[in-house]
Amino acid sequence: MYYALLVGILEVCSLFIVLPFVTIVQNPSFAMNSFIILGITAHLNRLSFILISGATLLMIYIIKNGMSLIYIFYIHQFSGNVHTRLSQSLLSNYLNTAYETFIKTNATDFQLAITQYTTIYRDTLVNFLLYISDILLLIIIVVLLFIVNNQITLIIMGAFFLNCFYILKYFSRKSTAIGITNKKQLSITNKLIYDALFNIKIVKLFFMGNMIEKNYHKEVTVLNEINSKYKIYAYVPRHLVEIFSFFMIVASVAIGTYSAGNIDKFLPTIALFMLVILKISQILMRMSSTINALKYNEAIIDTFNTQEKNCVKNHPVESIDFKRTIYFKDVTFVYRDGQEIFRNIRFLINKNDKIGITGASGVGKSTLLDVLMGFLTPTSGGLYVDDRKINHRTITSWQRKIGYVPQEIFLYNDSILKNIVLNRAFNYEKLMMVLKKARIYDFYMSQNGGDTIVGDHGNVLSGGQKQRVGIARALYGNPEILILDEATSALDEVTEQKILDEIYSENSDKTIIVVSHRSTTLKYCDKIYTICDLSR
Repeated sequence: MYYALLVGILEVCSLFIVLPFVTIVQNPSFAMNSFIILGITAHLNRLSFILISGATLLMIYIIKNGMSLIYIFYIHQFSGNVHTRLSQSLLSNYLNTAYETFIKTNATDFQLAITQYTTIYRDTLVNFLLYISDILLLIIIVVLLFIVNNQITLIIMGAFFLNCFYILKYFSRKSTAIGITNKKQLSITNKLIYDALFNIKIVKLFFMGNMIEKNYHKEVTVLNEINSKYKIYAYVPRHLVEIFSFFMIVASVAIGTYSAGNIDKFLPTIALFMLVILKISQILMRMSSTINALKYNEAIIDTFNTQEKNCVKNHPVESIDFKRTIYFKDVTFVYRDGQEIFRNIRFLINKNDKIGITGASGVGKSTLLDVLMGFLTPTSGGLYVDDRKINHRTITSWQRKIGYVPQEIFLYNDSILKNIVLNRAFNYEKLMMVLKKARIYDFYMSQNGGDTIVGDHGNVLSGGQKQRVGIARALYGNPEILILDEATSALDEVTEQKILDEIYSENSDKTIIVVSHRSTTLKYCDKIYTICDLSR
């Protein structure tokens, strides 16, 4: 705040300092006599005195513009920090959004809020802070407009646009280079958000929220550093134009004085007119940007407020044990829009059971699993584990017991090793064991020990290889309950049978729940249910 006040004082002084300089040019003898009385400039001639005065004026403007650039830099740094905190807070809120709300919301809206809306908010904040310091200057400039002489307009505007052309041509190259870097970093940040939001089940079930937030904080901090440099290059040209314009004023005054000897009518007009054009152009550009950004900001605030309502609040975590049964007691699920998925489902799963679930597409198999994993809360009835109902206090403890392999495997653009271990502690023996169980050990060892990057969404791997990585990931956590949701559909029948043989033979102490349309996949199950048969 104090620095802003200092910059404001320098801005006002830079306006009024023109008038003493004009007086010196108009009546140098009077000014020189005043300085001679003080023992200064006794040996200077008229031209030298004017040149020294002009150089002093130019130096004042250089200092003023330098201070202004520093002020602008700190404004962008401050707004960048606000942007980082706001966007990270939004990401945290989205990761904790109720799952039913999440799947009913366009994920693109989440991305826009985090990347675009917060950027607009940041830029609006910058413009608003600059707008405040412009108010006093605008008042002064409006007063100065009353003494403008239109006859000099062509000369001043010609010099102005000529200077702008060369200065902007130079800095446009700098801005382009930084803009390319900014674009690449923005792509990295958006990709991280995309991976998190489009694979929310894995993020929640493997408790990857903290890891994603840390990675996001690192990338968005880099993005804001690039943006600060980019903004500086955007502001430097206008300040250089102002400095160069006053240099032209000083030069023209010196030349006019030397050649004509009298510029009493010429000097005040060109000096004040140039000042007015420069200041008004800067102020009006910033005011226009602020007004337009404020229109966007209204929608941004509404988005932020809506998200706060959808965020799941943190509750005390209670431990829950699974030693006997999982019981779906008269479970009905209806989405908030009135779409009923199933009604009064009742069935029992004993510990270490091997359960198969089948049924036509759209009958609710995935929804049933979402209820089982705690992503969706039944509209009526309840899910009971050892006679304890799963609720917001026990859901975290319950989810830690589950290993989940979906049909579409979520893979980071990272190594095979990191895609299996995720944010969990690394254990070499455990890793080797799950690689063999998932029948991906040979491939892993042939890929430099798993250091091979799997590509965007695992596009370097085949569909079957991705599913085997997903199975290894689920087994790595040694879950009590293993859920396979069409987890082997991309595998050939021989490979599928080998993997299932390994899973069932080595995990007799685990409860395994398999969703599949293949009868060969379900042949290992003790019990096979259809959704329609479960509804009463």
